[in-house]
Amino acid sequence: VEKVEEFRYLGSTVQSNGECFREVKKRVQAGWSGWRRVITGVICDRRVSVRVKGKVYMTVVRPEMLYGLETVVLCKRQEVELEVAELKMLRFSLGVKTMDKIRN
Repeated sequence: VEKVEEFRYLGSTVQSNGECFREVKKRVQAGWSGWRRVITGVICDRRVSVRVKGKVYMTVVRPEMLYGLETVVLCKRQEVELEVAELKMLRFSLGVKTMDKIRN
């Protein structure tokens, strides 16, 4: 049996050292690609209510970002990376800028 540094298992990338940094990065990128698909139609439209924007986020973007991570043990740094991406998306959809000094 050949020894490899990483391999695909059930759609997730498993590294030989047990870490999953690449998988988390891949899932964050998938979340951003889902975000880009819905941003022009729903998120940027000021006529759409915050409630509808939240539902679109919860049904389209979030599942795409978290898909496959149920089987992965995340360290604190990876959880923070996912949270940062999620909060950036939510702030943008609500029109909150970083200069507004609103806490998470």
